[in-house]
Amino acid sequence: MVKISNFIKVALLLLMFRTILFVIKLIFGILINSLLLIADSINSGADMVIALGILIGSILSERKPSKKYPYGMYKIENLIELFISLAVFYIGYTILSEIFQNFEIIQTTNIELGLLISAICIGISISLMIFLSKKGKNMNSPMFIAESADIRMDILATTLVFIGISGQYFGFDFLELFMGIFLAILVFITGLQIFIHSTKVLLDASVDYDKLNIIRNMIEKQPNVFAIERLFVRSAGRYYFLELNIKTHLKLVKKAQELRDEIEKEIKEEFPEISRIIIDIDLEKKEFTRYAIPLLDNEGLNSIISDHFGSAKYFLNFDLKDNKIINLNFMQNPYLTEEKRKGILVGNWLAAKSTDIILVKEPLKGGAKLALEKHLIEIKIIENPSIKEYFEKLGLNFEF
Repeated sequence: MVKISNFIKVALLLLMFRTILFVIKLIFGILINSLLLIADSINSGADMVIALGILIGSILSERKPSKKYPYGMYKIENLIELFISLAVFYIGYTILSEIFQNFEIIQTTNIELGLLISAICIGISISLMIFLSKKGKNMNSPMFIAESADIRMDILATTLVFIGISGQYFGFDFLELFMGIFLAILVFITGLQIFIHSTKVLLDASVDYDKLNIIRNMIEKQPNVFAIERLFVRSAGRYYFLELNIKTHLKLVKKAQELRDEIEKEIKEEFPEISRIIIDIDLEKKEFTRYAIPLLDNEGLNSIISDHFGSAKYFLNFDLKDNKIINLNFMQNPYLTEEKRKGILVGNWLAAKSTDIILVKEPLKGGAKLALEKHLIEIKIIENPSIKEYFEKLGLNFEF
């Protein structure tokens, strides 16, 4: 059994109600000889054709990205939106043409029925507008949002029909002419608004600055990102595509992949409408790997390696290049006297010093482990009691 998406269901419902409005206005417009109601039926007839196009566009836009269409066919929605705007322009022209050509020869024969039909159509359109506006926002669909805007104008148009027929009831026949002209002007304005939005998206105009700034701030908060080279968001239909190039202090491909996954997850949680995220990461071109070891004391190479992390009195930073130690730096733990969150504070401190690997005697737990994982610092377990024995076991040489 073929599963029909909610998006296509809404498009079907829209087509059904557009057809109902067209049939009601056309039949009763002809029966009571109402120029305004007939002109409004032309409006609804074009809307019915547009609704059919939306249904077709909905079906096509459901197709997933492929090699031929890497960004999917989502922009079909915006093409349909552009078609809507052009159709709306034509509707405005047709209404003006009908009014100026036939105003003198057409007079409504049953004013009361014309008022009733107009009121019923207004009620149907209001219900459809509320429903479609809500669905368009929930689905982030420019097609449905554009249609809800067009329906608002359709409500106003039918209201003008109601006023025009009421004017004839009270002997003010000129109101029908004025309402018809006003109706055409409103239709042109709606078409222009829809046209501008659709062309901006089709020309790859980016999303609003507020959304871009939120995404930028989310990325800049990542501790391993020190520069954003490029941030570009393009829209296609009801979806967005993010392309991003960042620089990181990380130098391991595995850690860069973890950073990429973390950024992608955070962005999609905040903006689920983003369908695809492409992240290029420029790794830091370090010629060495920086290590850190917690120490009990500061006795140079004879220093004893501490069993604890956050409570270690000292730390040794050393840089390793081609199996040669090129730098040694003994540092006092600045958070030794802290009563809480020592492991987290020390982890953040070492991360700020561009540490790549932590060497410890026992597996880390709790906040310390989470802090190092957040900064993508690798944790290795060693068994040597002193720095000297560790270096000797690995056969490391000094170059300074």
